[in-house]
Amino acid sequence: AKKFPCADLGKDCVRPSSLFFLKLRGCGGKTIGEGLFNHILDRDQLVVSEGWSLAHTPTMERLMATRSSGGLVMAALRNPIDRAISRYWFEGRWPLFLKSPDTEPLPFHAWLLRDHCGAKHHGARLWDCTENYYVKTLAGFTGEALCHSPHADDGTMQTPLGVPSDPRCHGGVGQRELDKAKSVLETLVHVVILSEDLSDPRQIAYLGDTLCFAHHEGQTPVVEGTSGQRRAVPSLHSRRPAGGHTRKRPTDWEPTEREMRTLQENNQLDLELYQWAVELVKR
Repeated sequence: AKKFPCADLGKDCVRPSSLFFLKLRGCGGKTIGEGLFNHILDRDQLVVSEGWSLAHTPTMERLMATRSSGGLVMAALRNPIDRAISRYWFEGRWPLFLKSPDTEPLPFHAWLLRDHCGAKHHGARLWDCTENYYVKTLAGFTGEALCHSPHADDGTMQTPLGVPSDPRCHGGVGQRELDKAKSVLETLVHVVILSEDLSDPRQIAYLGDTLCFAHHEGQTPVVEGTSGQRRAVPSLHSRRPAGGHTRKRPTDWEPTEREMRTLQENNQLDLELYQWAVELVKR
């Protein structure tokens, strides 16, 4: 049950009748869901897809159905390196939701080397993929390579016959998929936000004007909840997701320089897409 009331309507705007949220994992979805959606939409007005690429037929059908009915499509992105490291902390060191682990944590380098985006994993299900996750999600990755590199074959992914050669190909996606991901964000997604700026008044003002909730220059009204507590509604201050097993991270948890280089090499396309999305949001 909601502890705080629905957000007041904004002025001179219409709240969307439905919304499709492409929930990219590790990008503030918990904060957005609890702090925003819970206060502006009923459950039957909101569709959330988490962990699926757009090659997943039900996901794409729901996205297009929302658009065709006049609803909005929304997605949030985060710096892909920060996102991947966060995923390791919350569900890589130990299995997600495991309470009081009594085993040694999985080292970061071992976590990076696991097969988590390939066809033998879950196909279009990219639940814990950390290699160009955004591009793979938006370009419709199914676990099989969509390109191959003319320079090297690392042997980690089987390349189907007929896929194009691409010098930027890494982990089965390349320039063509990057371009497609940009096109999806620009043409199919109505609302693109950055999780780093969730509580920024400018972004809240944009969301308020777009999703039609009351605010004054990005500051939302403070209201009283059912238990007597008072807070701004909607509120997009970050919330701690499940996992991690402790609020204080140990001093040895951070990746080494070599591991960071590997992570950056594995996410060159996502890094480019993210920087492009930053400019898109500024328009």
